[in-house]
Amino acid sequence: MFNEIKGYVHDMIFEETRVWYNRNPGFSERFLGLMRLLLAILMVLMFILLGGDTFQSVNARNTAIQVRAISPLLHLVPLDLITFIIYIFTWENLRYAFPVIGAMISILIAGSYYVKDIYNLKHKLDAMHYVVASMFTLGYPHINIDHGQKEINKKETNLIDAIGGPGNAQIQPGNAVLFRKLRKVSRNIITQSVLMTRFETIGTVTNLDDQDGFVDEFVTVTRDGLQVNVRDIRFRYRILSEMIGDKPVPRTTENPYPFSRDAFINMSYNLPVNEIGQVSWGSVVQGLVTGVIEDYINAHTIDYLTAPRSHQRDPRQEIREKMFGPSPTIGLKNIGTQLLWVDIGHFDIIGEDVDKERISLWAAEWVGDAEIKKAYLEARRLTYQELGRAEGQAEMLVGISQALENVDLDVNHGQNIRQVMLARVAQILEAMHDNRLENDNSPSGEKPNR
Repeated sequence: MFNEIKGYVHDMIFEETRVWYNRNPGFSERFLGLMRLLLAILMVLMFILLGGDTFQSVNARNTAIQVRAISPLLHLVPLDLITFIIYIFTWENLRYAFPVIGAMISILIAGSYYVKDIYNLKHKLDAMHYVVASMFTLGYPHINIDHGQKEINKKETNLIDAIGGPGNAQIQPGNAVLFRKLRKVSRNIITQSVLMTRFETIGTVTNLDDQDGFVDEFVTVTRDGLQVNVRDIRFRYRILSEMIGDKPVPRTTENPYPFSRDAFINMSYNLPVNEIGQVSWGSVVQGLVTGVIEDYINAHTIDYLTAPRSHQRDPRQEIREKMFGPSPTIGLKNIGTQLLWVDIGHFDIIGEDVDKERISLWAAEWVGDAEIKKAYLEARRLTYQELGRAEGQAEMLVGISQALENVDLDVNHGQNIRQVMLARVAQILEAMHDNRLENDNSPSGEKPNR
């Protein structure tokens, strides 16, 4: 029975307290600060009381009775309390607090110089502000986070941004912040005010709305060595949504930003770094989009890109398919990003001579095709002409042979053959002459060979 009661008390008190404490880590910071402030006040009071009791003989009670007699309102206040206040603030006793107050101020000033030197702050008052706030929870620094960034004036030194906690971070709706300590992630929170603990800093800040990206222009080279200017590229992306099963959680009015916390951590820690520092989220997505377009242009000729044949696929459609293909999708997933939409933009050829050369090339191709067709038709015409000549000769021979069959060879043999031959040849020549006249008057105007 006793063990059951003990276990119940342990679960109800200690476990609930631990869970609440983990959800509110700033409570310990504020509690310890208030304890330090109370300890400092008690130390000052202790020196006043010890100094007054040891070295002074102030009769604060008589003074309290006289003060109470002057004002009727003071009759509502206990006499002992009035006596205690007069005893504390009497000059003879109050002066014993100055060494303690001076020592505390000296410690705070020394700590301020140390903080200023360590964090390279511009003003000593900023360092003093941080030390006092850290020690006694008085005047915590504040920072506002909106539109995916820290809102800090140009000439302002924000202590949370420069040093870190303790302090208040106000996160506006639609924003997410990754808080971290030196070697680990502390928490990621959206849309709520957070009391940061000691040594806690603001890591990645992102906007959970759909993000729009734009590339003004960039220059690349086609496979045949021509420079192409790609401009007006637009795309939209956002952080990966939380998954339930194999389906993303839809956006609702109750849960407008169902982002994945693992994707948020990947976006924070998998972004590349250059000589300036960590590359921004939008710059990385922009680099992946332009990289796919550039690789496609480098692998194809200028004619394929700007003047595809009717049997070929649309280059822009192929680029879009590659943009949402496995390799870019995995690359974006590694930084916790989902590409929603992309507009390829416009392709412009650099150099005025390129268009002229293309027109000349097309003209040469068209002229070559016309010459080939013309030569083919000329060959066919000559073939038909020779065929017609052969048929005419055959017809002549057939006519002569038929005429000879009707000639009486017994009577005047030589004279009859000569007359028949001349008559048939004359008929054939006359027919050929009439045919030439018809060809000369034809609409084509092409003269036949004589």
